[in-house]
Amino acid sequence: MSYTLACEAHDVFMAIAPVSGVMSGYTWENREEAEPVPVLHIHGTDDETVPIDGSMSTAGGWGGAPKVDSIISYWTTFNNCTTTDTADISANTKAYYHRNEPGKNEVWYYKINNYGHQWPGEYEDNSGINANKLIWKFFRQY
Repeated sequence: MSYTLACEAHDVFMAIAPVSGVMSGYTWENREEAEPVPVLHIHGTDDETVPIDGSMSTAGGWGGAPKVDSIISYWTTFNNCTTTDTADISANTKAYYHRNEPGKNEVWYYKINNYGHQWPGEYEDNSGINANKLIWKFFRQY
């Protein structure tokens, strides 16, 4: 849903932070109205509800989009990010920081290995991150 809001109501939202989310096939196919927007995306590699490989069912209108890595690549290019820094956050979590000028539309991607469809940091888990704090850190830049 975050990506749909970014594409269809870009004048309302300053940044988005999907957690275990994906662009729907419809939003992916109709993204020409989108404007650049900062993106923080958090996703587990073992998410069976919203698979990271783009194999989500089209039932309910959410499937049909490409792999999450392709979505991140799209927003990185669309937001004119020119550099990428990586960091190992924990044994299971790798962060990718796609940047351009300070304060501009960055794309942060936290990929969590061996992690399902859950909110990082809500319970004791192996993600090494607290999604609530991370999202606020990202949002307050914008």
